[in-house]
Amino acid sequence: PPAPLPLTPLAKQFANPATAPMASNFCLVYLEMGLGRAAPAQRAVVVPPLLRGIARRGAAQQETLFSLLLGSLSELPLPGSHAELEGRLPFLTDPADRALVLEWLLDLLQFLPP
Repeated sequence: PPAPLPLTPLAKQFANPATAPMASNFCLVYLEMGLGRAAPAQRAVVVPPLLRGIARRGAAQQETLFSLLLGSLSELPLPGSHAELEGRLPFLTDPADRALVLEWLLDLLQFLPP
């Protein structure tokens, strides 16, 4: 079996604004590989903080982050109140991030295959 990747440290490194772009890209590549093999509970913990600041990221990183979101959507803990939003889905507290994620989810729901 493949060795597990240290997802939490990779996620912290990726989310750190002081991380160099090259290191950030490598973190995202390894996060993408590791989250595919991670337990659903671990994905639910690691993915939401990754999406914080998604509106300020490049298109390639946004695409990868949306892929990670889609892969963990069923495991994400839905907040019971607005007060729980910051802890469970922190990317929805920033207006730009929220607008981008909701627009992407709307496009996904409206997609009709040819």
